[in-house]
Amino acid sequence: MQTQPIQLPPEAHILVIKMAGIGDLLLATPALRALRETYPQAQIDLLVTPASAGLLNGWEVIDRVIVLDKYLFDYPQQMLTNPRNLLKLRPLWHDLRDAHYDAVLLLHHLTLPFGRLKHQVLLRATGAKWRAGLDNGHGWFLNLRAQDNGFGAMHEAEYNLAVAELVGATTSNKRLTVPMSEEDHRQAWQLLYENESPESIKHPIIAMHPGSGSYSTARRWAPERFAQLADTLFSDVGGQLLLLGGPEEAELHRQIIGMMQSEMPVRSLAGRGSIKITAALLEQVDLFVGNDSALVHLAVAGGTPTVAIFGLTNSGAWGPYTGGTPGQQAVIVRLDLPCMPCFYRGHDLGTPEGCATRDCLALLSVDPVAVAARRLLKTERSLFVPPQATNQALAVITNSGSTNAPGSTLAINRDGSGTVTYLKGTQQERFKRYVNSTLPADTFESSQLESILTQIKDVATIPDRHCLKSTSFGSTITITYQGKTSGDLSCLTNEDPKIFLDLKQLVLENMYSRLT
Repeated sequence: MQTQPIQLPPEAHILVIKMAGIGDLLLATPALRALRETYPQAQIDLLVTPASAGLLNGWEVIDRVIVLDKYLFDYPQQMLTNPRNLLKLRPLWHDLRDAHYDAVLLLHHLTLPFGRLKHQVLLRATGAKWRAGLDNGHGWFLNLRAQDNGFGAMHEAEYNLAVAELVGATTSNKRLTVPMSEEDHRQAWQLLYENESPESIKHPIIAMHPGSGSYSTARRWAPERFAQLADTLFSDVGGQLLLLGGPEEAELHRQIIGMMQSEMPVRSLAGRGSIKITAALLEQVDLFVGNDSALVHLAVAGGTPTVAIFGLTNSGAWGPYTGGTPGQQAVIVRLDLPCMPCFYRGHDLGTPEGCATRDCLALLSVDPVAVAARRLLKTERSLFVPPQATNQALAVITNSGSTNAPGSTLAINRDGSGTVTYLKGTQQERFKRYVNSTLPADTFESSQLESILTQIKDVATIPDRHCLKSTSFGSTITITYQGKTSGDLSCLTNEDPKIFLDLKQLVLENMYSRLT
């Protein structure tokens, strides 16, 4: 076994295994970013389940997404009752072998015996020289091991980063990421505002998720508490309420709406829009309150002030993860009972459905949740990091590439330094003249850029132009566009808000011109 981190070849083939739901996959995005930043020329593939397969589509960090329906093989008895399911593994086996992976990273705990057996078979199937993962005493088949001290000893996102570090991959940007398209933002805008103008919409816009996903419905705070919370916040701050969730949660939403006593405007968006549209919508709301579920992590990824309600689940493992991003607001509200947590405790799975009384949630009153919500609503949503964090990324501007030029990412820090990374995919030879570079402090006039970006967040409507694919205004501005060449934003015209033209001039032309 290798005891120190290793360095892979620059053009290594890497497979990352994260066969889990949407929330768990989101918590792997910092580790995936670390791999891409460390190995910009590598082939990075991701093995996921059908439930989360589309989440990271369009993200330049990932070259290929491979899907395995692991739920067909969750229990040994499934092999006996449906042995023909094993035939479905044959194409996957050949696919993994033919990819010639140098390293495979397993982002899972080795908790259950049958799960350990499946992971061992899967890692061996790749034929990779390096097999990296967490070791809780059962990781003998791994030759790169990070210590697993149990659920909650580190946050799950940090465990994922620890596995990435085994192959020398690190990053200073630990934010969660959901890649979104211009169409995702347009549909979210339509859902949020419908036929109203943004100026006529009542604020604050408060989004709540009273569901929890099907794996453990025991994680849900009582629906009457959500109704009481909505009434309390409406009395304090006014605004409107959006209830989010899947189509199976529509009846839950109707119950809550029926229990509300106030005149708070409320809409159920159950089942309306994809997970990416929901993520884009969450970027626009003023506050999110929800149970332990994927939507907590979607809200955090969007920079939305977030109140997460936890009961039986281990909040140290799966609480909202800000990655140390300054200005990002996320609060966990939970009781402190001796029996907590009973789900994911130590090295054990625990009890997904909790105990009969579920005191951890039944005894949690509205008051502490309302206090946390009011505090976040009174805190101005921060766009930029404090001055002392001089080397924090101020803006990340990505050109998704074209047939004529590779994709490229320009990260600009507050001290005026920056990095340029080219994303060549399978076109390594064709684009070999493009070389990654690091730019020293004061290369860019970051104070001027900050002024422009501060104004951009106040523009009500993002120009509906094909080249602007997505924008996000959290503590780090992210802008993704498609150009014929690096720096091309010719689809922006003089009819667009002047501030976007200033951005085009300052960032996407002047700054890129220094790199050519």
